[in-house]
Amino acid sequence: MCKEGQKTLSFAYKKMPIEEFKILQLLNEESDEFMEKLLTEMIYLCTFGFEDPIRDSVAESIRLIGR
Repeated sequence: MCKEGQKTLSFAYKKMPIEEFKILQLLNEESDEFMEKLLTEMIYLCTFGFEDPIRDSVAESIRLIGR
């Protein structure tokens, strides 16, 4: 899909007991421990691609950000 110029998006989920979810809320989201606990044993659902062509207004938006 990427080779065809499409943006890709994947979906997955994870079953976890409420106690584990509460522990996750106490961790820094940027930490390795958080990522390991969250991403381990995820269940993959799907990946799809979609087109998102560059719009004519992009140059103006970039110019405004640079101010």
